[in-house]
Amino acid sequence: MTRLLLAVSLIAMSACAATNNDSDFLCGAQTGQPCQTMSEVDGRAAPSRAPTSDQATPQRASTSRTASLGTQVRIPERTGRLWIAPHLDPAGIMHEGSYVQFVVRSARWASK
Repeated sequence: MTRLLLAVSLIAMSACAATNNDSDFLCGAQTGQPCQTMSEVDGRAAPSRAPTSDQATPQRASTSRTASLGTQVRIPERTGRLWIAPHLDPAGIMHEGSYVQFVVRSARWASK
């Protein structure tokens, strides 16, 4: 019985040794294949459904609305950062100090 178990385990281990080798885990550059630039990789990707610049048709906004608003600029949101000091909760669990970020004022559009 022990011989049978030994034979089965040796066969199982030899199968693993034959299929897992270093070349299975190496990238192409390490095995002599050339690297590709990001542009080459992008070129192989699926084509985009977005129209190209020569296919896009510009649309004009309503002149009455743009005349009344003038030039619009986006004012970014204002954020705050609060430090919460390390503390023990009522159950005696230690909580590490951390920062919490929050929005003080939302982003908005304004006339220039």
